[in-house]
Amino acid sequence: MKAGAATSRLIDQPATILLIEDNAEWAGLIRELLADESHGAFTIEWVDRLAAGIDRLRRGGVDLVVLDLELPDSPAAETFCRLQAAAPDVAVVVLTGTVDEAFALGTVHGGAQDYLLKTEINGPALARAIRHARERHRLQSELRRANAQMWRELAMAREVQRALLPPAEFVFPAGAAPGARVLQFHCRYQPTAVLGGDFFDVWTVADGQAGVFICDVTGHGVQAALVTALVRGLLEDLNPIATDPSRLLGALNRDLHRMLQTRDLPILTTAFYLVADPARGLLRCANAGHPCPLLCQRATGAVQPLPADRGPVLGMLDDAAYPSYPVTMADGDAVLLFTDGLYEVPVAGAGEYGRDRLRMAVQRRCREPLAPLCDALLAEVAQFAGGQPFHDDVCLIGMEMGDGTRSPTVTGRA
Repeated sequence: MKAGAATSRLIDQPATILLIEDNAEWAGLIRELLADESHGAFTIEWVDRLAAGIDRLRRGGVDLVVLDLELPDSPAAETFCRLQAAAPDVAVVVLTGTVDEAFALGTVHGGAQDYLLKTEINGPALARAIRHARERHRLQSELRRANAQMWRELAMAREVQRALLPPAEFVFPAGAAPGARVLQFHCRYQPTAVLGGDFFDVWTVADGQAGVFICDVTGHGVQAALVTALVRGLLEDLNPIATDPSRLLGALNRDLHRMLQTRDLPILTTAFYLVADPARGLLRCANAGHPCPLLCQRATGAVQPLPADRGPVLGMLDDAAYPSYPVTMADGDAVLLFTDGLYEVPVAGAGEYGRDRLRMAVQRRCREPLAPLCDALLAEVAQFAGGQPFHDDVCLIGMEMGDGTRSPTVTGRA
């Protein structure tokens, strides 16, 4: 069946049309023209005031309104808006006589389906405008319903994505004995869209050792979120080798290369992975094109990047290597892992916030408690941007080594 034939039958179906026109002669002419052209398809009701039209619409059963903008009980500039507020789901064709055409066209931009000039009205034009207005309104209604369904599904996907992330604050390992060395985590996650392209996780890779993973998929939205979900699934499968950062990133790179490159999906994914052993005060870390985390040495006040050479981004080269490096941490030392959305914040005339500013901001707050430090960094970057929203997803993870005396009680993934 041709689409045009289906549309023709739909727009010729019977309809109740409400005519709101204060001039009886014009109302009679319009009713006569419609009766001649519609061949009985339209039932026409007439009222001469906007208030009466709104009352009729509240009773339901009206498919379309033919609306004169110039009515005794409403200024022309307000007529359409008042009608639309009272009946937003009814199609409207605007009639205008003395109001200029540009104004009438503005009502179409505001939601009316069509407009007609009284000076140019005739039967075929009026009937065609009404039929086409009904069809456009039907398509717009279907689009609104589809969009509403899409946003409901995106909202659900956002909740699922958030549920897969660790809590904002937790301690590793859970249930550690009093006085034992633990890792305290403080996490901040701010996607710019409903779904984000940043992902992080913390989990047990061996007795008393935590795997800490952060990644950034280019872009944001559905595509980036799907890739982060893929990365999370691959990490689950790679848990047997998760004690070795070099092997884990190498295997993750090969898996992503196989899955994405063969499907012509040139998606860039950076990642940083470390294994933390709080009992020994030791980290082992490897980098796949990701911004280097900052090590905050509380005793000296020194702040420096973790010494891990940046390997290639994940999924681009099948045989990429990701060497791992050891790092020692003392009690009270902290590591800040983040995505580039934290510092790639441009401001006209001032460049971007940048890594150097970020390091200096951490330096100034090196001895502050970790949670206020993370919040202060986000606030400073936002202030630099003049209060404007971040342009990219932001993920910030603070990890502090200590005895857990100030630790929150929430725990992460086992």
